[in-house]
Amino acid sequence: MALFPSQEWILSPTISSLALPPRNAIDRLRQQGWRGVQLDVRAEGTRPGDLGESGRRDLRSSLRRSNQELTGLDFWIPMQAWTSSETVQRALDATVSSIDLAADLGRCPVSMVLPGDEVDSGVLDAICSHAMSRGVRLADHRVEAVMSGPSHGIGIDPVALLSSGVDPAGVVNAASEQLVSVRLGDLDEAGQRVPPGIDGTGRLDLTAYKVALTLRSWTSGVVVDLRQWPDPAAGMQQAREAWAAADASAGAC
Repeated sequence: MALFPSQEWILSPTISSLALPPRNAIDRLRQQGWRGVQLDVRAEGTRPGDLGESGRRDLRSSLRRSNQELTGLDFWIPMQAWTSSETVQRALDATVSSIDLAADLGRCPVSMVLPGDEVDSGVLDAICSHAMSRGVRLADHRVEAVMSGPSHGIGIDPVALLSSGVDPAGVVNAASEQLVSVRLGDLDEAGQRVPPGIDGTGRLDLTAYKVALTLRSWTSGVVVDLRQWPDPAAGMQQAREAWAAADASAGAC
C-alpha cells in the first residue's frame, strides 16, 4: 500500500535526450502516458529563436489538448560564460530570452545555475528583476543554493547533490517553501548519470527522497532527467517503475 495514496505525481521527462523532433517526442510521451514535459531552451526546435509567437501559442495549445503539463524549461550554460567579459552579455541576453519564452509558455519555471559571488552582482540583479517582471520563477541548481525570493528558489538535482556528497532528501527537508523544481536521476558507483533503479545499484535513497517530497506536499511535477543516460527511452520507463516501487516501499515502512 502506498504511503500517501492521495498523492498524484506528474513525472516529466526531458525530451531533448530522446533524439526526436520536439513535437514527435511530446506525442510519444503522450502515447506512453506521461503527463509532464520538460523542454530545453538550448535544443534545436525549442530554442527561443525557433519558436515565434504563433509557435509558442501552438505549443501551449497542443499540450493543453493532450492534457500534458509543461513543468519547466532547462537552461544549462557553463559557469565560465558568466565570468568572461567577452561572453557575459551573451549569457545575460540568452537568459532573458529563456525567461521570456517561459513566460509565453505559461510562466513555467526555468531551471539553471545562477551566477554566484564571482560575478558582478548587477548581473544577478538584472536576471532576477526580469524574471520577476515576467512572473517567472528561476530554479537555482547550484549545490549551495540557499537564496529564495519572488523571482527564484531552489532546484533539486539529486545527481549534482550526490556527486558533492550531499543527501538530496536532506536538502528537500531543509528547503521548506523555497523549492521551485525537483528532478529524478541517480549516480552509479562509477560517477555516471543513470536512471534510479529498482535493484538498488544507484546511490540515491529513492524512498527517502520521495517521502521528503511528499511531506513537503510537492505537486509541481518531478523532472525525469534523461541527460547522459545510456538508453534514455528505456531508462525513463525504468525510472517510472522505480518511482512507483519507492511509493510502495514507503507504505511498507
